[in-house]
Amino acid sequence: VGNIVAYERSFGATVNRMMVGVGLAWPARLDQASKRIMSGEPNALYMEDPAVLLAYEGRGVRRILLSEREREAERNGFKFAISYLYEDVPKGDIGDYILEAGSQLEKLYLSEGYEFYRTERGVLAFKKL
Repeated sequence: VGNIVAYERSFGATVNRMMVGVGLAWPARLDQASKRIMSGEPNALYMEDPAVLLAYEGRGVRRILLSEREREAERNGFKFAISYLYEDVPKGDIGDYILEAGSQLEKLYLSEGYEFYRTERGVLAFKKL
């Protein structure tokens, strides 16, 4: 975690000085044509799933952490915000599956205009900034 925090692209959410959520992020390179994360000059911000204390679920903490990391990516000239969804998504339209049975985070990505692609590593969620 220390190496990730050193990139200074991660955010924490606090209430009365108590940490209630964290969203880690680091620079990455997305090859848009192949939908793969590659080595090379970063053009994207990779966002790890945010962690939110149970008592603060449903209060918009994930949305805040997502939007702050997207703003950070834009401020640094990145073209994309990206993340992997590690859930097994059945065949068919990914968006339809997320609407019906997706997690809160997956539904958040969908509502914020992310696109979804199946890859050999799982489902890639990405948004052009």
